[in-house]
Formats: sequence, C-alpha cells, structure tokens
Amino acid sequence: MWFGVYDMAPGSYRIEYARSTDGVKWTRFPDQPVLPLTPGGFDSTSQTYASVIDMGEELWLFYTGDGLGTTGIGLATLDKDELLSARP
Repeated sequence: MWFGVYDMAPGSYRIEYARSTDGVKWTRFPDQPVLPLTPGGFDSTSQTYASVIDMGEELWLFYTGDGLGTTGIGLATLDKDELLSARP
C-alpha cells in the first residue's frame, strides 16, 4: 500500500492510493481519492505531504492543506480492519 500526491490542476493536489504485491510494480487508483476535499476548510483545494503512521489497530494519515501546508495540518484515521474493504 502506498499513498502519494498527484497534481489535479495548477496549485491543487490530492492524496492518491496505490497497491503493490511485490513493492516493484504498482497500480494507481487516481479516480479514487483517499480523502474528500473539505469545502471552506483548510484543505478545500489541496492535500499534500502525506505521511502514514501505523498505530497498532489504526493507520494515522497526517497531511497538509491548501498552499502546501500554509493553512494547516490534517489527521485522518482508518481502522486496519476497514482497509481491505475500502479499496480494490
């Protein structure tokens, strides 16, 4: 599993998801953003610099918002049991 950032439009980035069984060949899922943008929020146009931390039964995803992080840092959590059912 991998999370990365891709450029949707100038100045607008989104966190994407990819999967690999061998760590060499990766399948990207760019049409399935990891997180929705938050209308009127700190990440209303952009999500960048993702970092995932394994917290036992959960994964924590820290990321920056609009302006490459000038508007703040976000935290999203996911129960690992939901991970396999959440993506192809």
